[in-house]
Amino acid sequence: DKQNQDRLLVIATVRLIGNFCYKNEHNQNLLRDTVAKDKRKNGLHVLLSCTGFSFECFGLREWALVAVRYALDGNPENQKVVEELEAIGVAVDADGDGAVANGEEVSSRWVLDERGRVRPKK
Repeated sequence: DKQNQDRLLVIATVRLIGNFCYKNEHNQNLLRDTVAKDKRKNGLHVLLSCTGFSFECFGLREWALVAVRYALDGNPENQKVVEELEAIGVAVDADGDGAVANGEEVSSRWVLDERGRVRPKK
């Protein structure tokens, strides 16, 4: 069906980006220099947005993590962009206890640490 084809196309695109960035500084820089629809973001931001778990697009997260690794490998400028990112918040369920993905609880309590990173609550 059309929806499944779209999902496969997204996964294939992320895989392609990862392969283009593998040990290729020019392509790694190109990803960083590509401006996203939201002018404050670039290709790295878009790629990072694919690393969240999705029940509808199984496999996307794994390929996105590989692509992010290749985009950052040996590229201090790209590493700096990611290092400077801050989490805005964590999606929580209605009672505020757990993280939620697509309406289903996926983990217990999460918090933002002093650097804006998401960590499990102790």
